[in-house]
Amino acid sequence: MVGVITAKYAAGKVTQADVLQAQVERSMLIERRLELAEMLHRARYRAASALGRDPSAAFVAAAPPSIEGRVDELEALWKGAQPRAPRLLMARAKITETAAGARVAEGMAGYDVTLTAQYGQRDDGEMERPDMASVMASVSVPLWRAAKQDRLIKGARFAERAAHDELAGEELRLRSELASKLAGVRRERETIRLYDTGIIPQGAQTFESSMAAYRVDKLESMAVIGAELGLLKYQLAREEAQRRLRERYAEIDALTGADFTGSEP
Repeated sequence: MVGVITAKYAAGKVTQADVLQAQVERSMLIERRLELAEMLHRARYRAASALGRDPSAAFVAAAPPSIEGRVDELEALWKGAQPRAPRLLMARAKITETAAGARVAEGMAGYDVTLTAQYGQRDDGEMERPDMASVMASVSVPLWRAAKQDRLIKGARFAERAAHDELAGEELRLRSELASKLAGVRRERETIRLYDTGIIPQGAQTFESSMAAYRVDKLESMAVIGAELGLLKYQLAREEAQRRLRERYAEIDALTGADFTGSEP
């Protein structure tokens, strides 16, 4: 656009103010590009620091989560999340731990019978003595069961029931979070569809029409610049929506315990 306006200025068809305005808009875009480059540099530095890597080394980013062929149904996601979701695995491990503690507490409260057998071999010497064998039985009686062991059993059983309740609560929370993330996925996908099928094509058509009208001196330069900036704005908004969509899928993967297997660059 700057080149077109400059050529028309050389031909005496536009004023110097038009050229200056086009150059100002171009410089603003260049400044924005430099800001984005700086943001990218800072993001790479933070990622390297978080991973314990040398910030000065070449940065190799993992492939982002794919947005194609994804499961967007709550029931399917929930079915896949149940055996591998980290939060559910931790809750089930807590149940196993508390159940083992309850079994130990119950075992300590009963009668404990111990039978011990010993055999002693005596060396031959001046005195001939036969080998020695002994058998001993002992019984542990819980005299203070009501004051001690029963309380331990009740506490262990309460901890086991609390672990089961925590698992049920975690399942409800996880399912709710998945439903919320899927709502965000559908919203971003609809936004991208609107930009791809309507907004961006219309913006491109508006810019092309304004350029054609400007070349034959039927439109002001500011209108053309406005049309081009509008198109760039729509394209940037579309990229932002796709970034948010990737974030939603990454959050779903973290909730369900899925791997990041994106194949897109």
